This record gives sequence, structure tokens and C-alpha cells, in this order.
Amino acid sequence: MGHHFNKLSIPFLLIILAVTPATWSQSVLISEFLASNDDGLADEDGDFEDWIELYNQGDIAINLAGWYLSDDPEDLARWRFPSVELPAGGYLVLFASGKNRRDPTANLHTNFKLSSSGEYLALSRPDATTVEHAYSPLFPRQREDISYGLPMGTAALIDAENRTRYLVPEDDSLSDRWTARDFDDSEWEEGSSHAGYDERPAADNSAIPVANWSFDDDVLDQSGNGRHGEVVGALFDDDVPAAVGSGRSLRFDGQTDQLIVRGYNGITAGQPRTLAAWIKTTQRGGVIAAWGSSRPGNNWLFRVENTNGARGAIGVDIERGYFVGNRNVADGRWHHVAVVLPNDTSSNTLDLHIYVDGQLDAGRPGGPNPSASRARAIDTGFAGNVLIGSGATSDYFSGLIDEVGLWDEALTAEQISALAGGTSAGELTSFHPLFELDLEDQLRGANSSVYLRLPFTLESPLGGSSLTLRMKYNDGYVAWLNGIEISRRNAPEAVSWNSNATAERPDRLSFSLDDEQITGRINLLEIGENVICFQGLNSAPDDPDFLLVPEIITAGAFVAERRYFTSPTPGAANTGGSLDFVEDVVISHEPGFYDEPLEVELACATPGALIRFTTNGSAPSLDIGETYSRPLLVDDTTVLRVGAFREDFESSYIDTRTYLFLDTPDGGGILHQEARQPGYPTSWGTLRADYEMDQRVVSNETSPHYDDRVSSALLAMPSLSIVMDIDDLFHPATGIYSNSLRSGVEWERPASLEFIYPDGREGIQINCGFRMQGGASRQPTRPKHNMRLMFKKLYGPGKLKFPVFEDSPVESFDTIVLRGGNGDSWFHPSATQRTRAQYIRDQWCRDAQLAMGQLSAHQNYMHLYINGLYWGLYHLIERPSAPFLAAHLGGDREEYDALNVGEPVDGDLRAWNTMMQIAEGGMSTPEAWEEIQQYLDVPNLVDWLILNFYVGNVDWDHNNWYAGRRRRPGEGYKFFCWDAERTFWNLNENRTGLSNVNRPTRLHQRLLDNDEYRTLFRDRVQRHFFADGVLTAQAARARWDAFAEHIELALAAETARWGDDKRANDPYNTRQEWATELNWFRRTYFPRRTSLVYAQLAQRGLARSAIDPPVITPEDGRIPPGGGGLEINMAATVGSIYYTLDGSDPRLEGDRVAASATRFTEPFNLPRSSELRARTLRRGEWSNLIERSFATDVSALRISEIMYNPRPPDEDSPLSQQDLEFIELVNTSEDSLDLTGVRFTAGIEFDFTSSGVLDLGPEAFVVIVKDLDAFAERYDVARILIAGEYRGNLANAGEALEIQDALGATIASFSYSDRWEPGTDGQGFSLELGDLEVSPEALGSPESWRESGVRDGTPGFGETPAPDGGLQKPGDTNQDGRVDLSDAVSLLGHLFLGTPDRLPCQDGEVSDPANRTLLDLNGDSGVDLADGIHLLIYLFQGGPQPAAGTECIRIEGCPQSCGE
Repeated sequence: MGHHFNKLSIPFLLIILAVTPATWSQSVLISEFLASNDDGLADEDGDFEDWIELYNQGDIAINLAGWYLSDDPEDLARWRFPSVELPAGGYLVLFASGKNRRDPTANLHTNFKLSSSGEYLALSRPDATTVEHAYSPLFPRQREDISYGLPMGTAALIDAENRTRYLVPEDDSLSDRWTARDFDDSEWEEGSSHAGYDERPAADNSAIPVANWSFDDDVLDQSGNGRHGEVVGALFDDDVPAAVGSGRSLRFDGQTDQLIVRGYNGITAGQPRTLAAWIKTTQRGGVIAAWGSSRPGNNWLFRVENTNGARGAIGVDIERGYFVGNRNVADGRWHHVAVVLPNDTSSNTLDLHIYVDGQLDAGRPGGPNPSASRARAIDTGFAGNVLIGSGATSDYFSGLIDEVGLWDEALTAEQISALAGGTSAGELTSFHPLFELDLEDQLRGANSSVYLRLPFTLESPLGGSSLTLRMKYNDGYVAWLNGIEISRRNAPEAVSWNSNATAERPDRLSFSLDDEQITGRINLLEIGENVICFQGLNSAPDDPDFLLVPEIITAGAFVAERRYFTSPTPGAANTGGSLDFVEDVVISHEPGFYDEPLEVELACATPGALIRFTTNGSAPSLDIGETYSRPLLVDDTTVLRVGAFREDFESSYIDTRTYLFLDTPDGGGILHQEARQPGYPTSWGTLRADYEMDQRVVSNETSPHYDDRVSSALLAMPSLSIVMDIDDLFHPATGIYSNSLRSGVEWERPASLEFIYPDGREGIQINCGFRMQGGASRQPTRPKHNMRLMFKKLYGPGKLKFPVFEDSPVESFDTIVLRGGNGDSWFHPSATQRTRAQYIRDQWCRDAQLAMGQLSAHQNYMHLYINGLYWGLYHLIERPSAPFLAAHLGGDREEYDALNVGEPVDGDLRAWNTMMQIAEGGMSTPEAWEEIQQYLDVPNLVDWLILNFYVGNVDWDHNNWYAGRRRRPGEGYKFFCWDAERTFWNLNENRTGLSNVNRPTRLHQRLLDNDEYRTLFRDRVQRHFFADGVLTAQAARARWDAFAEHIELALAAETARWGDDKRANDPYNTRQEWATELNWFRRTYFPRRTSLVYAQLAQRGLARSAIDPPVITPEDGRIPPGGGGLEINMAATVGSIYYTLDGSDPRLEGDRVAASATRFTEPFNLPRSSELRARTLRRGEWSNLIERSFATDVSALRISEIMYNPRPPDEDSPLSQQDLEFIELVNTSEDSLDLTGVRFTAGIEFDFTSSGVLDLGPEAFVVIVKDLDAFAERYDVARILIAGEYRGNLANAGEALEIQDALGATIASFSYSDRWEPGTDGQGFSLELGDLEVSPEALGSPESWRESGVRDGTPGFGETPAPDGGLQKPGDTNQDGRVDLSDAVSLLGHLFLGTPDRLPCQDGEVSDPANRTLLDLNGDSGVDLADGIHLLIYLFQGGPQPAAGTECIRIEGCPQSCGE
């Protein structure tokens, strides 16, 4: 092998690993591409496909007709461009989707996809030979939603960092020799390249406006920033403020007049700002200036008030917030008015300062209180235009406006006073902030000209494709580059040593950049030393100011350098970027509970990377934390955050591990959490901080409050660990916990989240956003606040992808709410609510809504830790906003309206308003009934109302509810329980008469005019109040008891943490009031409440029907095995009985008999699972609907195969890996099984009732799939019995699966794990049940399962015998049991030198299937040069591993080369 290595490696390996930069002869570049698009740029189908960006760096347009893109170096003509023109300096974005679309008027799509593991990519000219630009031999591994390409934009050759040599000439002795590159300027003075002087004061009164409109016969922006206005109707007027003295103003008519500044968003987000103007009006009301979007807190209206506070006062309105001054300015006189949002505040309306005529009119500290205010975080939207004289659609100003100024900083009271005294916005500054070299002593009075020489060095050819001279100057200049004149402004034709500028340059223009393209002078640049020279010109020697601030910028694509861009910019210039990524830090120990000290080791595979860590919650950086040098001893609860850093690399993911110790030998650990914590404040805003675990409960065995269950309690629930910077939580001014009343994105902070399972289940860590949540729970009187987790790409992955809720098929989340109990807790301010606390009320309601067959937010209890401090028992729930609706109901989040107490949190109110208008218009007719069902899910509304009536919700529906609707005809609003803590309060509570305006109860009262609604309501009452209904006394108590049993032990830890918060001498616990209240529920509430609510509804005609419903025997039950069926009998006191067996109603609207209904005449035999529905009919009157379920025995059904993490599809396939999942089930009995009513209730969603398979023969297999089209690409579907597609995904790490029969009885319930069989975790093998006769209880044991004997599993068939063949390590060409450099050399030698002459498997040919399996390292279904390169990059550059993994796999047709 040594001989072959020498022969091959030096000339060959260097060639294939080299990346040759493109040269500047190229005109069109592949400037950027994204090869792993998760949720970035979507195509016209709504799909997130790979994309490629081209950039024309030339100065002429290029038609790309006949050009090619390819990912194959041996086929450059893979995809051909249609006739599409790429303008000079322009961009073209096309999708690498495999969809092959070439319509030049639409989005272009190539016929190939990009490989995120790295591949060749080239743009070729029409001869299909000349490569215009390529990433060769292959681009590196790509990351999700991170693009790769050429850094573009600007780089400075000359800027503020450069030094200048300068001279004020006294004669013409130097002529023009001083502009030459080699001139000796060593005797000249040296200083900053930013030169000037100004007689105006330097700092105290300086402020530069970002926009300024004087209205002196024009609407131009006097700041020099180009934000010019467009007049709509307003007229110029000679009336101006006396302090201004001259010029003109702008008159607005109060009806349609306005000034629009198009394309300018104003001051956005929560930035400091000042807005000032002169106004004259007699109208109370009208907007002076406005901008932003219509979302809460996103708009900004500076106005004369007519609704909030003092009428005619100056105020600021934002959606749901305002701040109003006191003084009436609508008196027909000129007033100077201003609003300031100061620096270093919380950016809330309460932080504003209002000024009138230079005096503070409202604002604290230091001024009067506002006449009215409502707190709201200011988060002005990046949308719309700046408007002067009106809001977006109304509130037109009537009167005169003059001298409007806008600053992106907070002006001082002195500056506001100066403006009110007549100082213009442009005069409220000087040149001092712009220059560092003050030339006043040398230049003023001595000369109008000064010479400046700025040397700079070019070490390599210019990177960009353009060159720009950017100048701020007053009053003129001439510039020379290496002795050749390149630019002049306000200069005489013949320049001498003492020339004056030919014109004075206005100050407003001097502040803005004057750009001149000097690209045509690039040829003047030299490798090595260069010099640019300026002769600065003033209008006269005694001119009071002078300015010369030069920059030279090169712009374009820097082809020799390639970077990753974490913020992709398709269709725009790439800026910033990183050369590569630092690999994530490997941490030796997982998070969890420990009882012995451990030594944590950290490692990073990136050479030269520096590992940094913290243990105080803050995210490590090069400036924060410590450098890792040796293993870290962890012997007490510790929050460890780690990251790795390298210059010009994107830093690693900031990972977190929480190590929890209940107890330590020296008295540490969670159980001994002390009242004071080092580094933590003693107060949270106005509230005394409380960190303590009450030792009377935890450890003092002689205390009457001692509870020996606390240790067990902390392990009784899963744990959630939040780790974040202490100041982000508790800083008095900016901490979100200390300022819990603050809301919005401005009060969201970065954090780490970990799910920790004491039972050993695998959890997850993710970085996210964290904010306070709720209404009353934010009050400082509640020390344990509700919170919310936000999953955004600002912090980490854009979504949490993890099975948080075991009973939900949804495993991807944008947000999760953490509720602490509040109204049903031991820390509520009300003693009554504390003594009756159960920590169950809200949870019971949500669970009951699910049990009623309706969608509701899923939930879990978990213990919460913040920075390792135990924070109590929390309740995790989904938030019923648009992402929740889309995840559960399908479609995109943008398709949904979601409301919180009638206010939109997503979408808008148009459908809601239409629905309410229909209801208020009268509901008695069939037409109105049909119309309102286009907007309303009526059964959902009815169930939700019945549930809230039953629990006696006293804080509803004026409060505490969500609703959502997909914007499609027939998809109506669904309602969701929320914050139902003021429930189960009074046994006799009657809420059935509620009718709150524009609320669901008002909708209900209007619907009562409709007979069909009343019939439906009575039917739902019948369903839930009788038989096995959710609201029967037995079922309601059983649900409560299940919750109580679930949390009772865990509440012992809550007692230790918060039990003494409101009762210091006698901490609340489960053995006193909690147990008393629980007994009241069991003995009084549940036994009596059902009949009481039924009577309340009956009084309103919403319970009993006019005639009795039929009696069915048996009520429900199991159909005996053997095929004999079950005899069904029915009886009615009067009338005829009609029934169906398919779950449909025997009654049709209008009291008609359904065609599917049968009249009962005699008992009949029921042979299979059925949903029986029956009513009695007498003289046109129908009884309530009776619903019964009957089911056959399906206990012989088993899950027999799970493909939870299939091997990836081919690189050019449009399929996703998850699309290839499947589950196989088998009938293990000798009789056919009736699958009617069989459904998955955990992990995924699937119901056999609506599937194509209702009967499963003896020992037969049936398969359900994620995506049938994808499944058909890999398997012979003609030979497989397929029932249909399921909703949701199988978790790659493992999760719980549950199947129930038609009666809701569990057939199987277990959790699988990716740790059971490594080959099943993405290697292409499935989990197969080893013994089909295994008991359902044993399905959760890893011993019951094995890896499938063949790749891709055996869906629809029994286990195939293991094929002949040996175990191989993918890539082991030379069969030594290892994968290393010698294998790459062997493979390349065989491909190009014929040595070795054969490969190890089958006939030794590349085309043999076994050799392809062994050596197709990049997963493209072939064996070629790219596989050798792939292996080299994996071995030496940390690239992706072989496509088939790194573990031994069995390959038919190969010998054995690695052990069992």
C-alpha cells in the first residue's frame, strides 16, 4: 500500500482537495445557495425547496438562454436555462427542487436538488464546456436554513481608521507635486483622516435629525437623508410661528389632506426617539404624524387627543396603549409640541415625555403625571409609510404644521427648549461629531485651502468589482489618486494653493454622504503603497466651519472567499458571514439527577477552537465565562453552559446541562435551597424575593409541617430546567421577573430549556425565548408567575421538535405556556382561593373538553427549575393560536384566525364580525342556520358551553377563552378552554343565562331562536350527562380523582417551595385544606352537580325532549367472540324507534327520517363493531338522540413493525425522510378481526373506521404509512395491505404509542426507543417484533424487539430470514475492519489506476449492488470519485459521515470484516 500511496497521493490528492478561486474574468457568479431549506424561502407551491442565487457583477445585462446549471462534473449540461435576462448588478434566484420548471415568466426550478452533505455545483456557458463559476470539487457540508456563497457588499480602502498627513500651504512652491504617490510628506503634520472645524459648541446641544421637513415651499427632507414627502391635498401657507420668523407652513383640511413619506418606516421597534413639530389648530383630535403597523404596540400616532385624557392635549396612541399630556393646544395659537422616548428605558408608553412650548407637560421622573395612560410595550412595526397630518385611514389633522423633525435619539429638555425658541432641527447640531482632526487653529483666517495625503496599502488585487468615493464635505474639494485627478466638487477650473470653493455647501447637505463612482479608475491602483490626496476648499479663509470626511469603498462579490450566512439574502447582497462553523461541544454527562459527584469533560473537534463555559446561567462568549482547561468537578446542583469559539468562524451552539442534586453531604442540594442566593437580588421589583425550600417541611422531623415525601415528590414528575442570565430575570429595570407586568417582544429574553425525565427517558435541550405570561398572574402579589417559551430562530432552532405531550400527535411547537396555578394555588392573594386550591381546576376542564371529542390544548405537569433553583410545580400547555390550529387541523398558520377573548392574536376579526352579524340578524330560519355554519363549528360551541355551565365558570366569557377558525367555507370557529381556575366554586352556580355582548354566550342566546340548534343542544346534553358521558357524576369524579392521584405526591414539593408564601406559620399542604376540598368534591359536588346543571338546562328547554328517548339493552359492550354476535333490543314508552348502525343520525334537519335509518320492530343480532344511534318519533316530535358503541374483541392485534427513522431518500428525490415512515400491525389470532373503531390515541393519529381496511384476516398484516406516494417509491404497494395515511410523525428518539378499540379500551400502550437497536435509527432498518404472540405488557421491553433482517424492513410481511452476507463497516475498501485513509486510497486506486483490481464484494465490480451499498459513501446511488472525496473530507475535515453510517451493517454478497 505504501507504493500505491506515493504514486497517487501527491499529484492526485492535492488536486482533488484544492479549491481554485474564480478569477475576475467571470461575469455571472453563483453568489449564494441554500441546500437545506426548512422554513426560509418558499416556492409558488408553498414548499421550502433548495435555492440558488446568481449575480451579474458586470456592467451589461446578460441573457442566460442556453446556459447550464449542474451538480455533476461529468454532465455540465444537466439543466438548461430558458431565455431570461440578468441585468447588470442584478440577481436571479431559482429553486433547486427537482421540479424542472423552465417558464421564464415564473419561478425557475432545476431538475436536481442540492445535497446538504456537499457536492459539485457549476454554472456553464452555452457550449456546456466553459465553466463560468463553480464550487469544485464540492461545496462543504451545509446547515439547515444557513446559506453559503460569496461575501458581497462593501469593504473600505479608506475610512476613519486611516491617518493623514496635512499641510496648510503658504505659497505655490509645491505646485502639484504633492499629489504624487512617491512625494515625501514626512515633514507634514499627522492626524485623523476626518478633518474639519466648527465655531458652534461641540457636544451639549448636538443632535442630528434622521428626517426634517421645513415646508418652505417644498416637502424635501432637510436632513440630507432623502426622505422626501408627497403632498396629498395640503397647501402651503404664509402663516408661520413667530419664533421661526420666515418661510412657510403646510395647511391640512382635516378631511383628506396628508403628507406621505413613501418607503420610510420611521423609528421602529423600541428605539429611543424624538418627534417635534409646530402646530396650530382649533380641533380637538387629529394625528400630527404616524407610522408603523396595525398590530398591538406596533403603531405610533403622535396626535391631538379627543378620546383619552385631557381633550386637546398632546398624546401618543399605540394599539392598546396611550400616554396623554395635560395642556390644551387646540386654541388656535402656534405651539411647539414634542414627544420623547428616552434612552435606557423599557420602551413602554409609561416611559414617554410630552413637551409643549419647551416645557415638560407629562412624564416621570421630573414632570407632571399624564392626564391618561395605558401601559403597552412600544414595538413600532417595520411597515407602512410615515404620514404627516393623518393616521393610516382616519384622524386627519385640521390646521397648520411646520418644522417637523425626527431623531433616533432622545433629545434633552434643553434641546427641546431650543427648538421651541426657534432653533431649526438642522441648526441643533455642529460638525464636531463628524471630525477628529480639528484644523481651526491652522486653517481659519490663514487660507481657504488645505492639503491632505492619505496613504493606504493593497496587499492583493482589489476584491470588489466597483470603487466609490464617499464624501462629507463643506464647502468643496479636489481629489487625486496616485497623482491623477479623480473627483472635484465646488472647485474652480484652475486650482491654486489658496483657491476658494466656488459655492457654499448647505449644512443639511454636508451631513449626508456624496457618493461618486470611480470604478473606471481601478486601474490606477497598485499592489503595495497607494495615496489619495485632497485639497479641501472653504468658501473663504474666515468661514466659520469646514469639513472633509473621505471614504473609499470597494463593492461587489469577493470571489476568492466563501462563507456561510446565518441570515440568507436571496436576491440581495450577502454581508458578513463566517468561514465555517465551530463544531458543537461534546459534553461527557447528560443532564439529570445525580447523587454522587461527577467530573464533566468537554471537547470540541474544531482545531483551534476555544471552549468557554459558565455556571451562573449566562451564555458563554469570548468575553463571558471561563476557558475550559481540565475536567469540571460537579458535586452540587449546577447549570453548565458551554460554547466553542474561533475567529471568523460561526461559534458553536451554546449548549446547557443542568445537574440536579437533591442532597449533598455538606447540606447543599435542592432540598436545602436557601432564602438568599449568591448573585441573586433580595427583591423582585416591589416583591421580596423568595428562593427558599422550607426546612420545616423538608428536613425538620420534629416540626408539625415535616413531610418525608419531598424527595420522592421531586422525582415524581418530569422536570423542566430554564437557564438564563440572572439580570435578564431579576434586574430592577430590565429583568422580566422583576417587571412582570411588562409584556411584548421587548420583554422577552434568551434562555435555555431542558426536559429532564427522572425515569431515564431521553429529554432534549433547546435555546429559546422566555417571557412572562397572563393577566392577573403577573401581579407582584403572586410570586410564582406564569411564563411562556418562544421557539424562534433568533434564539436557536425555529421550533421545538419533541413529543412534549404524550397524548398528542403534534411534536413541533412554536410556543408553550407554563402555568403556575395562580387562581387555584396556595399563593393567591385571596385566602378563600388558597384554602380551596386543588391545582386541578383548569386542567380538568381542558381534559374534559378532549374527552368530549373536541380539540383542546394538551397539557402536562412538570417540576420547574430556574438556574437550578426549584421553582415549583408547573403546568405546561399548548397555546391555542394559529400555529396550534395548523398543527392539529392541517394547513398553514397564515390560514387561521385565532382570538383571545375576542381580540385577534393571529389573523383578523372579519369572519367573527360576519358571524355575529348573521346571529344578530335573526336565527329562526333554515337559511340563517345554514349560513352561520359556514363560520361556526356548532357542536364544538355547544360542548364548550355545556362544559363551562357544568363547572360554573365565574370568570368567563367576558374573559378567559380562545377561539380559532381556518379561513375556508364550512370550517367554523372552534372554542377552547383557557384559564378555568375560577370554576367548581359554588355547587348551585348557574351560568346558563349569560349573554355578554359580542361574546360566545351572546351567540348562544341568539342561536336559541333556531329549532335545529336547540335539538342539537339537547342531544349533546344527552350524550354528556347520561350513560358513560363525560359529565356524569361517576365520570366527572373519576377524572378529578385521576388528577388528584397524579399530583398529590408532587404537591409535597410545592408545599416546601410556596406553601408558606401567604401563611408563614402554617404552610399549605395536601393533608389539610387540600384534602378537605377534595373530599367536598367527592362527597358533595360531583354526586349532585350533574343533576343540578341538568335541571338548569331543562328550565331553558335545553335538556329534556318532548318524548322520552328509547331504552337500549345492553347499553353498550363487547360483542362475544366466535361470530355469534350480540342481541340488541330497544323499547320506547310511546312512538316508533328509528336507528342506524354507522354513527349517523336517524333524523335529518326538518324532522325528516334519514334514508339510512331503520325502524325497530324486533330484537336483532349485531355481528360486528358498530356505532348505534337511535331516536323515538311520535307525531312529528323526535326524542333526544341515544348513542351507543359496541365492539368486537381485537385483543389479538399487535404492532409488529415500526419504521420510525428510515434511511434518507436519494439526494435528487423530492421526498423527505419522514415521509417514508410506517407502522405494521398483525392479527395474531386464527379468526378475522373487525377493525371498526380501532384507533391510535398516542404518538400518531389514525382511525381504521374511515380507512380502506375494516377486516383483517387470520395472521394477516396491515400497514399504515406517513405518506402513501413516498411509500410507493420504495415498496411494492401492490403486494402490501395498506389501510391509509396517519397524521403526525414517529419521533426519532422514541415515544409512546397507544391503540384503543371502539369502546376506548387499550389494546396496546408502550414506548419504543432509538437506543434499543442502533441500526433502526436512520440506518435503514426497522424495529420488528421478535415474537408475535408476546403479551401487550411486554411491548415496552427492548427484549421484545429486534432489528429487521433486511434494509428498509418488511412492511406487510413476516420477518424475512437474515440474508447471506457478512457485517461490514461502510467505506472499508481494504477489508481491515477500519475506515481510514488507506480505504480512500484503495477506492481511488481502483477507480483510476485499476489497483486493486477488484472490490471486496460479489464480483468485485463497481456496479455490483453489494459494493454500491458498501462504498456509496455520499448516498447518490453510485460509486465514483465523489465517494473518495466524501471519505477524505469525513476523515480529515470533519465532513459528513458515510451515508450508511459508521456502525457495522450486514450486506448480502459481502464477506465478514467486522465483529458481531
